[in-house]
Amino acid sequence: MKNTKSQRKSTLNQIAASRRQAGVSAIQVVVALAVGALILVGGISYFKYIEQQKMNNDMAELNDIRAGLVDYASKHNTSFATLTEDIGCKQQIFPAVRCSGSGASTAISNTWGGTYDVTAVAVSGGTNNGARLASTGYSDVACMKEIGYQWDQWAKIEVGTTVVKATATAAINDTTINTACAGGTNTIYWTVRG
Repeated sequence: MKNTKSQRKSTLNQIAASRRQAGVSAIQVVVALAVGALILVGGISYFKYIEQQKMNNDMAELNDIRAGLVDYASKHNTSFATLTEDIGCKQQIFPAVRCSGSGASTAISNTWGGTYDVTAVAVSGGTNNGARLASTGYSDVACMKEIGYQWDQWAKIEVGTTVVKATATAAINDTTINTACAGGTNTIYWTVRG
């Protein structure tokens, strides 16, 4: 009898142990969900931080490029007629780390994985007295924010084929900017007068 009782007790212990191991407790589920939520929030915060850093870098870069373009014009009788990407890189209008190639094959990258291209344009009836900087690769959010930050710095601003700022004194119109920037990767044309 003693043997049978101990066998039954052993069998009951095995059944109880297998039941304890069969499922996940509510506490384990809550802990797993909490860890998953922390990872998700951390990941989203990290990507927002990276996007903001890119914007900060691009805004500082655009300010430096604009200043370099104005300086170039002041040394060339307010004309951009001879300005090319190659000259812009050699004269450090564009950051050296952004420039590659030379001559006609000079390429200038930007913060967003796109490129910068510069052409001389007429501003307010002048001849080649403006520089139009095409900058590609802006997300819709970066496009909207950067135009808002850069508004007072540029004589004219376009997003693709939409003019969002026609003159140096134009008032900002958020609806026009948001509509122009909506829908994906954008090219912004920043025009400065010499």
